[in-house]
Amino acid sequence: MTIKSLTEFNSTFGTEVREVEVQFGTEAAFSIFLKPLTSASRDAFEASCLGTKGERNLENLRARLVAKCWVDDAGKPVGTADEIGEMRAEALGAVFDKVRILNGMDKDVVKEAKND
Repeated sequence: MTIKSLTEFNSTFGTEVREVEVQFGTEAAFSIFLKPLTSASRDAFEASCLGTKGERNLENLRARLVAKCWVDDAGKPVGTADEIGEMRAEALGAVFDKVRILNGMDKDVVKEAKND
């Protein structure tokens, strides 16, 4: 397929809401809706991982990223980073992995933030 314009690209590969299945441990599987980040949103998130004086900002990192992508079927956020951060760690980790994959992020965003 040849893409001839940015408009054509966005209409083909846009940021529409997608339903994904999340499995965590052997206990549960559930479906949620995720909306991919735009390039500008991803860059802003990655920049937020650095404090104003160059120190790393890893506080609630997984929930902060998930909150940018986890939406309902109409595309509205399901919760704030603080609310999502109260989830069971294993379940949030599974959602985080889906968000990371959906947005083409390297396997370990936390490790990458520590090494920058």
